[in-house]
Amino acid sequence: MKPFTKKLVLENGSEFLGYGYGANVERVCEIVFNTSVVGYQEILSDPSNIDQIVVMAYPLIGNYGITDEDFEAKVPQIGGMVVRECNENPSNFRYTKTFSETLEEQGIPVRVLQMSGAKDPDEFIKKKGAEAFKALLTESRTGFEYKLESVLSKHDISQVEEKRRAAEALSEIISDYHSTVERELYSKRAGEALSLSADAIRSDAERLRKKKMRDYNKDQSKEAHATLRQFGNKVNPDAAKNLRAAYAEETLLGLLMIYPEYREGVIRGEYDLLPDDFFTEFGKRVFSAIIELEASGGFIYSLLGETFNPDEMSALEDMQLRRRSLAENGPEVFRSSAQILRTETRKTNNERSGNYTLEDKLAEKRRQLEAQKKLRGE
Repeated sequence: MKPFTKKLVLENGSEFLGYGYGANVERVCEIVFNTSVVGYQEILSDPSNIDQIVVMAYPLIGNYGITDEDFEAKVPQIGGMVVRECNENPSNFRYTKTFSETLEEQGIPVRVLQMSGAKDPDEFIKKKGAEAFKALLTESRTGFEYKLESVLSKHDISQVEEKRRAAEALSEIISDYHSTVERELYSKRAGEALSLSADAIRSDAERLRKKKMRDYNKDQSKEAHATLRQFGNKVNPDAAKNLRAAYAEETLLGLLMIYPEYREGVIRGEYDLLPDDFFTEFGKRVFSAIIELEASGGFIYSLLGETFNPDEMSALEDMQLRRRSLAENGPEVFRSSAQILRTETRKTNNERSGNYTLEDKLAEKRRQLEAQKKLRGE
């Protein structure tokens, strides 16, 4: 049996071991059931489900994907979800992401339960009892294991060409995980399943990851400038003074609000990031508030409403909404954004004081060229 990756602990002390699916995080939540036939995206993003783990009674979830325009709130606050089957191949011309991709990006843990002889958890419990359902929880699988089985079911890996296609599909999946540890573990697991070396899978996944990062930077350039002009005019006038610095600042703040590992890394000193590194006064205020909340017992987004007005909170929600796809690039984007922000802030401060020399400009250009070479893998 595979080693368990998650533990569910109830208020009465009962513990259930199983396999996580979605984000690899810990949550303290109320567990509830939902019997809706459709509307899983609305359930996922409904503010009334904040900090609740929802057990979905309907057997198939994810069949029409996730559409950005249909969220009830810009940033889903649900604590977790338990489903019987998750569809990784949506049929909907409007969908922008799969159900599991959204869960991973938003830091929401989920479990997949395979039930036989019942169409949903309610029927399963009525037929076989609560103890059988508890046992089923311990057999639930991780998101990657679910995707691995899905890929293997579509390819006859005894054939060379089919094995190659399966390896390509798994490398594509692994490249989307922002955790280096996860990519390492899943490359090894995929290699074992395909009788290939983990290095071969890992190498292809990292190559795809770098390509996605380059493509993302190209695609987001125009949108970033337009967004920042509007954003700066509304709640942060300083942003318009240096769009490159403001976009890096917004990226850092969005990632800090979404992913706890970055907040923890800042507190531990792994990222060497301070309020004075931020370009705008608004950015300094937001960064300080996020880190203070994290250090004083844990960051909860809604508590920012005690410090920031409705227009500012709307801007913060927009930062998070636009950072969803950055989960693909993970720590690399965070570190590069921090470096850009420090460089641009220092340059602006020096220009204001008259200390920005030709040597400074040449040094900055060399740093940019080195960063571009590293990004291309040269």
